[in-house]
Amino acid sequence: MNAQQQKILVIVVLLVAAAGILYWQLGSTGDDTATAGTQADQTGTTPPAADGSATAPASPTAPKPQYQQTKIDIDALLSSVKEITFDYEKEQLARNPMSPLVGKEAGPDIITRGGPQPPIAPPEQVRRFKVTGIVWNKSNPIAVIDNQVTNEVVSKGYTFREGAVVEDIQPDHVVLRVGDSSVTLTLKDVKEP
Repeated sequence: MNAQQQKILVIVVLLVAAAGILYWQLGSTGDDTATAGTQADQTGTTPPAADGSATAPASPTAPKPQYQQTKIDIDALLSSVKEITFDYEKEQLARNPMSPLVGKEAGPDIITRGGPQPPIAPPEQVRRFKVTGIVWNKSNPIAVIDNQVTNEVVSKGYTFREGAVVEDIQPDHVVLRVGDSSVTLTLKDVKEP
């Protein structure tokens, strides 16, 4: 038997197996008693037995429910739901969306604008930040800044843990406000090796 004949034989065997599986799944239920019971229910008579004599009608059985009913007090359930007030304008998620939420490398905590302000780092520390990417859009530009801890995805008004605030984002640089001074971080061209 050559290689071509072996391939044809394998394909034929797989097709026969697939046809058998389809027939088994879709064609035959294998339950002849259900057919007899259905016939008796539709006509009101009992089909004759194999020896020709009539058999007694089968007692109708109620179908088994496929789910379990429970009693739930909807009013009690609704009264147990507690609403909280959350001001999305006041809260700012200070984390890289690519960093995991749990584990050893979880992102920083939420910084609240209305609550205690983070300590302001000296401008020399903020100057070590690196702009690794800018997505320029006139209405809502964003930048990726490496603050030596994580890469932060930022937009205008973003506050770092070090206290620096993103004041402006341009196509080639980002301006941060640190206390009373401004620090300009320039986007460096990344050269591939």
